[in-house]
Amino acid sequence: FEDIYYSSRAKDRLVVTIGCLKPPRPESCFCTSAKTGPFLDSGFDLQLVDNGDNYFVEIGSDKGDDFVNSYSVFFQDVKEDAIERIKLIKSKAAESIKVKVDFKKALELMKEDRVFEENYKRISERCIYCGACIYACPTCTCFNIVDDKKDEQGLRKRNWDACIFEGYTREASGNNPRSEKWIRTGRRYEHKLKYDYKVTGTSGCVGCGRCLASCPVKIGISKFIEEITTDKRII
Repeated sequence: FEDIYYSSRAKDRLVVTIGCLKPPRPESCFCTSAKTGPFLDSGFDLQLVDNGDNYFVEIGSDKGDDFVNSYSVFFQDVKEDAIERIKLIKSKAAESIKVKVDFKKALELMKEDRVFEENYKRISERCIYCGACIYACPTCTCFNIVDDKKDEQGLRKRNWDACIFEGYTREASGNNPRSEKWIRTGRRYEHKLKYDYKVTGTSGCVGCGRCLASCPVKIGISKFIEEITTDKRII
């Protein structure tokens, strides 16, 4: 499909997704809690459902419908039991996600500033600031600009950076508004679960579990959510 699509409709973009049958990180994925997977309910043109020797194709938009009609030679009508088969595949995929957290409650607590300073401090005491969570996260985009100069030549570079690093917010004067570790640690969780949600209505965390899987001290976002949603002081 890729060659046909890009050669004939290069100016358009067709969003094609494929559902996840088994979590790539069984001990850390929590997409069902975040309502982001393992299959999508919307936001796609075509969604593929792996059925072993073939794929079921779900149409999610007019653009997807046009594509299927334009290249109908590559598709065939499904059998009568296809709907039940698709439901079974999706339910098995969802059941394979073992990590469960109260994601919705966490978003509301963060939005309403009902998280205690101690929650951040407990996490920061364990954090070793290696940056593994940042570099593994699919939605982290923070960067820094540096200039390299040699003789009369110069090169400006954009490097991947992280809000948990001490130097990230250090000003030219030397002042750092986030000089304490727990504030920097909290900034990451606030970015994903508070500010993105306030501005867009959607969390910056997709529940992929990469942060927990890559963290040497096991304090991924799901662990933070677990801590604040089970804190008895937070009503």
